Amino acid sequence: MKTDARVTTVDFARGLMASAVMTYHLLYWEGIADVERIGFYAVYGFFVISGFSLQVAYRDKLGNADQLRRFAIRRYARIAPLFYTAIVLYLLQNQMPDRWPILFLANFSLALGFMHPGDTSMLVGGWSIGVEMVFYVLFPWIVMLAALSVRRLAVMAVAALLVQMIFVNDALAGLGSMAEGWVRYTEPIAFIGYFVVGMLFAELYKARPYLKGAPIAPAIALLCLVPFILLPGSASIDLLRGWQGFTLAMATIILVGAAAFVREPSGRLLQLSEWIGKLSYPIYLLHPIVFVFVRDHGTPTSTLRIVLTLTGTFSAAYLVNRFVEEPCRNYGRRLTAG
Repeated sequence: MKTDARVTTVDFARGLMASAVMTYHLLYWEGIADVERIGFYAVYGFFVISGFSLQVAYRDKLGNADQLRRFAIRRYARIAPLFYTAIVLYLLQNQMPDRWPILFLANFSLALGFMHPGDTSMLVGGWSIGVEMVFYVLFPWIVMLAALSVRRLAVMAVAALLVQMIFVNDALAGLGSMAEGWVRYTEPIAFIGYFVVGMLFAELYKARPYLKGAPIAPAIALLCLVPFILLPGSASIDLLRGWQGFTLAMATIILVGAAAFVREPSGRLLQLSEWIGKLSYPIYLLHPIVFVFVRDHGTPTSTLRIVLTLTGTFSAAYLVNRFVEEPCRNYGRRLTAG
């Protein structure tokens, strides 16, 4: 079976995860429910998807300076326009932050991943974009070391996961809440395993194209949801460390891997998958801004605030994607054509 640079089932998973983060936030902000395991691991699923998508698209296209320049420009054109748009909207809603010089430097340079992103992000969820930018810097080096070898990449993925888990458990050891360890925890090393395993899945996807559409893939993906339903967790921090954190991390990783090998959709499901995948990034960054707007303009009930936030987020995501993201991405492609 042909394996394209775009894998619709993975794009669909990205869209569902962005929607899950939005749902978690709305339920939490309205005091309805606190499903932090969904909020945490949907974001971590983005890192697996990122590694997968980059490896599929660029695994053999980073061999010289011109290709590296093309990669950097296209990644910048993908991330920066929406990120800057969200920051401007945030500033229109809020007073100038106290540490604005360092915050502006970190966010507008997109270097916040190197500057304690959990402390320097101006946006809800913006810390993960900082982490993502660090992974973009590391990606060409990992590709070079792996040399298109599944075996090498598997060794690197296992090593990255071990380092990640050791760091996470050390960073959160002895703490009673996420607030105590948030800044130390939200460093790129805490998520590097997700990214490299995503790259490994992509290499397997390319090396074993006949596995695409395997009947067992949807069942595995659904099975991976079980720990999120059944696993106990007395405090949010317990969901990230120890055996509970290990179980949920593995479930997230395998879920994305299984999604990659699910049969590609067709018809209206294909259209829905492409649509939600395309809007995933703006949904993720814009829903907090839309919620604050709805809340601060006197919306009287929780149900109405949620409905208006959902409607406003999808509408804003569509408009920003069409009039900001797509033109900037196309410009990036024109700059790097040839």
